[in-house]
Parts: sequence; structure tokens; C-alpha cells
Amino acid sequence: MSSRAERKFEQYEYAEPEGHANPKVKAAIEELLLHHTEVKQMPQPSQLKLSAWVSYYPTTRTIFIDGEQAKRTNMSIPDVVALLKERDELHEPRQRPEPGDCHLSFVRNDND
Repeated sequence: MSSRAERKFEQYEYAEPEGHANPKVKAAIEELLLHHTEVKQMPQPSQLKLSAWVSYYPTTRTIFIDGEQAKRTNMSIPDVVALLKERDELHEPRQRPEPGDCHLSFVRNDND
């Protein structure tokens, strides 16, 4: 059974590098995806949710972990990936369909 935080995390949209005006956020998404990190977009454009408990702000290189008092600063992408591994929260992302990779089947009705 998953926690409330995990269920909420699943509802967020996947972050996509395309369309981000901020080059730091775009670069962070691209690099995190290379490390097989699940990256979700939050309503605040500079906030990326990396697990149910970990938020990353690429513009300030800051991590917030739910339940911890202090923020973690000066976190590079390798630092973020190491933290997720340490917390056992680095998992293979779910397979997302590529644009145009849609397989539709149509049923032909000869009676029409």
C-alpha cells in the first residue's frame, strides 16, 4: 500500500524539458532523465518533484526533503542522484509513450 505522499506524487505531470523558458530547469530535467530519475513538474515552474518526499529547485540548486527542517544547498545533479540512491528513491521511470507512438486499432463494421 502506498502512502498519501506517494499517491499524490503519482498524480503530478511528468516534467518535459521542451517549453521551459529557464535554461537551468530545462538542463536539470534533461540530465535527471538521463539518470533514470522520475521528474514531475510542480505548479511553481522552478520546482521539480523527484520523489514523494524530495523537491529540487535547479535555479538555486536547493533540495527540500519533506520532514527535514533544513534545506540542502549547492546540490549538483550528481549530488541529487546520489541523495536519491542513498534514500533508495532512485527508480526506473515508468515508460512514457513517445510522441506519435500511438497504436490505435479500428474495428471495421461491414454492415455500415
